[in-house]
Amino acid sequence: MSLQTTTSHLSAITKVEVFRVPPRWLFVRVEVADGTVGWGEGTLEGHTEAVEGAFLELKERFMGWDADNIEDIWSHAYRARFYRGGEVLMSALAGLDIALWDIKGKRLGVPVWQLLGGKVRDRCKVYGWIGGDKPHDVVNGAKARKEQGFTAVKMNGTESVAWIDSPTILEATVERVAAVRALGLDVGIDFHGRVHKGMAKQLARRLEQYQPLFIEEPLLPTQAEEIADLSQMTTCPIALGERLMSRWDFRPYLERRAIDIAQPDIAHCGGISELRRIASLCEVYDVALAPHCPLGPIALAASLQVGITAPNFVIQEMSWQMHYNQGADLFTYMLNPEVFSVKHGHVDALTGPGLGVNINEKLVREASEKYVQEKAWRNATWRGEDGSLRECWEQGVAADAIAELEFPEYSVYGYDESTMKPFSYPCPTSARKRIPLQVIQFGLSAAVRQSPDGRLSQQINDGLDGASLDGASAGLAVLVGKYVDNSYSDYLGKAALNQLNYVLYTAPRTSTGAISHRATTKSYWADAVYVGFPFIAAYGAATGNQTLLQVSYDQCRLYRDALRIPESGIWAHIFSDTKQSFDDKGLWATGNAWAAKGILNVATIIEKSGVNMTTQVSDLKGWVKEILNGTCARLDSDNLVPNYMDNTGRPGTNDTFGDAAASALIAATAYRAANMWPTDFGSAYTDCADKIKESVMAKITDLGLLYPIVDPVSWHKQGILGTEAQAFGIMMYAAWRDWSKSFNAGRFSLKVNRAHQFSHDVSHGDLF
Repeated sequence: MSLQTTTSHLSAITKVEVFRVPPRWLFVRVEVADGTVGWGEGTLEGHTEAVEGAFLELKERFMGWDADNIEDIWSHAYRARFYRGGEVLMSALAGLDIALWDIKGKRLGVPVWQLLGGKVRDRCKVYGWIGGDKPHDVVNGAKARKEQGFTAVKMNGTESVAWIDSPTILEATVERVAAVRALGLDVGIDFHGRVHKGMAKQLARRLEQYQPLFIEEPLLPTQAEEIADLSQMTTCPIALGERLMSRWDFRPYLERRAIDIAQPDIAHCGGISELRRIASLCEVYDVALAPHCPLGPIALAASLQVGITAPNFVIQEMSWQMHYNQGADLFTYMLNPEVFSVKHGHVDALTGPGLGVNINEKLVREASEKYVQEKAWRNATWRGEDGSLRECWEQGVAADAIAELEFPEYSVYGYDESTMKPFSYPCPTSARKRIPLQVIQFGLSAAVRQSPDGRLSQQINDGLDGASLDGASAGLAVLVGKYVDNSYSDYLGKAALNQLNYVLYTAPRTSTGAISHRATTKSYWADAVYVGFPFIAAYGAATGNQTLLQVSYDQCRLYRDALRIPESGIWAHIFSDTKQSFDDKGLWATGNAWAAKGILNVATIIEKSGVNMTTQVSDLKGWVKEILNGTCARLDSDNLVPNYMDNTGRPGTNDTFGDAAASALIAATAYRAANMWPTDFGSAYTDCADKIKESVMAKITDLGLLYPIVDPVSWHKQGILGTEAQAFGIMMYAAWRDWSKSFNAGRFSLKVNRAHQFSHDVSHGDLF
């Protein structure tokens, strides 16, 4: 039975209010019977309305309870419910808990730290945020922080990063860190979980020489095992915790020795009561405490109260003049901002009763009345320079590569292992003898991040400023999961249908009726033929819908009409239907490779569907031949396809280098076409593929990386790393393997220089 009952005691809770105020904060005001007011903060950036809703329940539950019994209120709020924890409930509980500690301190006339056992230090070290993408910008920001009294700063590691991205991303990060360290400041680097494992390893190693305070969230907190592995590989302290809401959330990271610094956010993790428990738990594992707090003055004051008392506290985040603070700043709602004065990198222990900060209630009420009428703050989404959301088309092509390599029966090119004869698409039930787990995982990931308008692999509430067709690239993986995994069949089936409806009915159309590759401008990109149209064909084949098969054919035809350059036989990259002119008339190797493989995928699916569309398949095969003929005729001296085959030679670029990745996809297309239609695609095509294959394999590094390749977001520049490049290499290997098996099984006889083993190990573990 609870200790609490509704009471008329002077400490009985009589009023609970919440105030949404700029820049993105949620303040909590709790009043007790004797008129004492306590302030809390339950800010959960981007989800304010949800926390406000949770407060309605807390207000109803605890009205009239004795505010002095903080622990009982906290335990009841957390435990007396079937669904516990989570960001929303813990943020709401944090706001209430902080306010109750403020009330208790004020009623007793002492700072909260006195109630927590007293001081173990007189002041807390703090750090400020600096922004900027260039070393010069970072240096200016760091100098300003130094003048304000800070001795430590934190900065973004990077913005959007692909699964495997250009080394220039790494170099830019290292340059910024070096510039700040040169000023004599300590620096923490926050990656916000935007970096994937392959890039995180490289970044951590490169940053070690500058001895950062920490690298924060190098991976998403969902990846405890991977973070533990990374922690063992680097001397950089690993920090994490803003997205962990309780001591139970921290436990697996502590037990795995995954982190060196815990960063719970007092406004997210249940308030002062839970933050001090997390601190004590971390101390057992020799893990330091550095509370996260890019928030308002109430959250900061509450964090500092714990910092003064926690033996393992090392540093506190402070949001003064932070870039997020638009419309208000840390001191805006304070009547005594001097308590946060930074001296020699520290803030002194707050000495006033309760939290030690005096809030301007009149201003809070006025600001809230206006702010609730505005659109709520939302987290930013990240895009590449081409406008596409990160992890969108990359996710689809990676899923296709894994299917072709590891689970060929589920790919577009599925075949009978004993005879090497192609079978229908989707593969017959009798052939489904194993679960393509990795492929289904890609599909589930794409479905989980499906936008409200139906695009797969997006981010919820993202605006329509990106690609309209890239999300469909993951559609084949979603369909595989629908027909194979009973656990998620309904869920994935709905996701696939939503994606189809978007492509057919929501995506913009050009003046010819082509589905625009872009969502806000009507345009043709060669990439669209791979990422969009095979999904339409696959859905048609899976449902026996010939109309969809025809649509996939028609879309290939419309794109060919718009992008093919007659005198060369191959395709330009981008045509704007809005402007009726080319945005990129260059004969881009990757664009032609996308188009050739995409058209071949559509042709193969239609052929395997059992529907009689002989004329359409013949056309599609002819269009594939056009691109293969044009690209094979333009191989450079290394037997690679030049990045821009028309040698456009743009000033300041190196856009005519031999692109190993695009070449690999061209070779994959040739091998697949020869395997499917050996009479139509004879030795001229496989000889070209063989030459490319030998050259590509000689370009693979000891780490299994394909090189040289085009920069994934700057098409006229040479890059080093790219997810699509690695996938293209895998597709080439899988296509060559399957074609060689068919030849050795006697399916066809060609005068070709036959199958020999690659000189490199190209398992998917090496290439991803």
